[in-house]
Amino acid sequence: MRCDHGVSSFTFLLFLLAGSAISFPATALGQGTGFTLPTHESSWLNSPPISSEALRGKAAFLWFYEEGCPRCRDKWPELFALANKYQGEPIVFIAVNSGTPRASVQQYAREVRLNWPIIVDGNREFERLADVGELSLQNVMQVGYITGNGRFQRASYSEPEQAVRNALKGAAWKVPPDEIPASLRSAWLAIEFGNYAAAGPQVKRNLNSPKPDIRDAASKLNEAVLKLAEPLLDTARKALADQNHWQAYHAFQQVAATYAGFDLPEDVAENLKTLATNDRVKRELAALKALALIEKSLASNPNALKGNLVRLRKLIEAYPDTAAAEQAQTWLDRSSTN
Repeated sequence: MRCDHGVSSFTFLLFLLAGSAISFPATALGQGTGFTLPTHESSWLNSPPISSEALRGKAAFLWFYEEGCPRCRDKWPELFALANKYQGEPIVFIAVNSGTPRASVQQYAREVRLNWPIIVDGNREFERLADVGELSLQNVMQVGYITGNGRFQRASYSEPEQAVRNALKGAAWKVPPDEIPASLRSAWLAIEFGNYAAAGPQVKRNLNSPKPDIRDAASKLNEAVLKLAEPLLDTARKALADQNHWQAYHAFQQVAATYAGFDLPEDVAENLKTLATNDRVKRELAALKALALIEKSLASNPNALKGNLVRLRKLIEAYPDTAAAEQAQTWLDRSSTN
């Protein structure tokens, strides 16, 4: 798949995802604890937040740049050519700008025709986490990369291609692209980057295709996804055997939601139906519903924090020893440190 201005297959997929309603989990990566990619939509341009699921087994090249630097501006054609050279490889090219308003970053991207996903690091939190120093006219370019096993490393901006090569070590497609016919390519891309539910119906429909190549490709994709679901299914079944009903329900629910549309084992739906009648599960779900209302209020009106703190305390009292109570306590702890 070829796209202009250094847009790789990975980036092209992210453009497709940007137009769909997808929930991306938090992204935890890096050399140690604490290094994360931004999770809020306002921190990204040209792409929705890129999740840990999307990057699992894939690589990422991160180019940190100072927008006021003419030399940096002149560097983009070389970088676009580099991205085009590696198009079709399991790597995404990401630009990072720090300390600049979102509108200014957007204008700059238009001027240099930058179509990569861009991290808008307005408060410089991400550059501090990446330990690249404060981007300025005295520190105009930096490079980092994320390997297939999720490790973040710094590299030399004078050798960007070496960073790409290092990033790709250990990165791989789940199913080789040359085994996928054009009619299933969108489903393949969605699976490769963790959006399984978007691919499920198309894959399931083509398992019975009259065309052997399409049927075989759909079967390979289905098998690859079911293999990915196995660890979570094992967790769910073990929890059920240990009579840890809430953990079992939660794990089965994750399987059902994450891999919706695929031909999942029958016990997923059966156990969800049975576990939903369990008193502990019903209590946990009621607590989560109450917490969701509070979090929605916090998101829509941050100034209502005081009243919501009271609601959080009441939730903990009403539903002690639940997952929602634990999360509510996290909110309270966070508010006490601000």
